[in-house]
Amino acid sequence: MNESCVQTGYTETMTGENSLSSVTIHHSIREQAMSSAAGCVIPLSLKHGLVRVFLLRGHSFILVDTGYPGRGQEVISRLRQAGVSPEEISLILITHGHIDHWGNARFLKEKLRAPLAIHWEDAQAMREGNSGSLTPTCSAGLLYKGFIWLTGRKHGNFRGVKPDLEVDKSFSLRLFGVDGMVIPTPGHTRGSLSVVLQSGEAVIGDLLMGGWLRPHHPGWPLFAEDIGAARKSLELLLEKGVHTLYPSHGGTFSAVDCSHLINSTVHSGT
Repeated sequence: MNESCVQTGYTETMTGENSLSSVTIHHSIREQAMSSAAGCVIPLSLKHGLVRVFLLRGHSFILVDTGYPGRGQEVISRLRQAGVSPEEISLILITHGHIDHWGNARFLKEKLRAPLAIHWEDAQAMREGNSGSLTPTCSAGLLYKGFIWLTGRKHGNFRGVKPDLEVDKSFSLRLFGVDGMVIPTPGHTRGSLSVVLQSGEAVIGDLLMGGWLRPHHPGWPLFAEDIGAARKSLELLLEKGVHTLYPSHGGTFSAVDCSHLINSTVHSGT
């Protein structure tokens, strides 16, 4: 059977070195695998975490985010409940550098034996074991930032992890068996990433959040480094024809509801 070669660019942390080098990876994927890579999103809710992780299903499976520290075994249990074995995970993708998203990355990287990817702008926080900067967009964000600070003072930094891939631009997930694209969507953090599938579904991390009382009503996140950039990132996703958006906090959003948010400054807690 003929094989086709697919290419993407990313920044890789060189083994044994702290320096970064831009490289191009070539993956040979059989045409049959490519033709069966149409993806869909499977949300996996974690107990007491108020955060979701996601499976992307195609020819193989991609895990998006890993939840707050200490939930690694629960993530594996959720995978098994979804009928997915650890060896079927081809990639662990972190949407941004906050600890509730990369908290089990070290554990799952070892257990799943899959490469770990994050945008280079947010990689340092994950390597150092912290959440990086948190810029509140509302009073609820200020209160929650205080809680995070107190928790960090009590427990210290969590153990970080070195990524295998540091993303510097959009790239195709067909390399990993799913028909979709990873797209930089800065705003919540400088290095935030979203996934857009050929199906019209998108996993958006914390680009938007559901309201406390209306989880399926989209709003701006409690923290954002640049709310203007977040607005532009949302516009980009909608321009790509996305019809269903999956945030990490809250319920599923429709494109229609998200389009109404473009010119709004109302945060997610209302």
